[in-house]
Amino acid sequence: MAPRRASLLCGRHGLGRPSLLPLVVLAHAVATLVVLVFLTNIPVWSFAVGRSIGHSSRRSGMIPRLATAERCVDAQLLAGTREGVAAAGGEVAWEEARAAMVDAMGASPDEAETWLAKAFGWSTWLALNRANYFKPELPEVGQLKSALGWLVNGPLGLRPEDLRAAVAASPKAYLREPQRSYETA
Repeated sequence: MAPRRASLLCGRHGLGRPSLLPLVVLAHAVATLVVLVFLTNIPVWSFAVGRSIGHSSRRSGMIPRLATAERCVDAQLLAGTREGVAAAGGEVAWEEARAAMVDAMGASPDEAETWLAKAFGWSTWLALNRANYFKPELPEVGQLKSALGWLVNGPLGLRPEDLRAAVAASPKAYLREPQRSYETA
């Protein structure tokens, strides 16, 4: 007599006992959905109808813009960045750069700091657990102001809201020598 093969999909092992695997998988899927709903504040119906959770649905107001988990990550990024900048002795330059960005595009101070952290390597430094071999840079306020001025008054002629969207999408490209990048492209 040939041995029976175990069938996990049917819910029975080869020994005639019911398998718990389908129940465990179902419980895990339900738990994941519950965690996503409560942590990210996404309505349950968006999963049921297969609605994408992208930029377009955020702009329409159907899904809340900032999730709780995202706020927590930003707070950790800002706290770690401020600590690193203070240790590097660049608090004055950091504050001036943040103020320049707030003035140029009407961003909140926290948004401006987040973009600065991404543009000058502080977020990477934190992601690498403050590695000694990776050296983030402090922004040079004069270069940053000239870059913002070129983006507004140069051939791109970005309005404050367009500048804000561009910097949010790619902080390093728009805050670190955008004129040189534009000319080489």
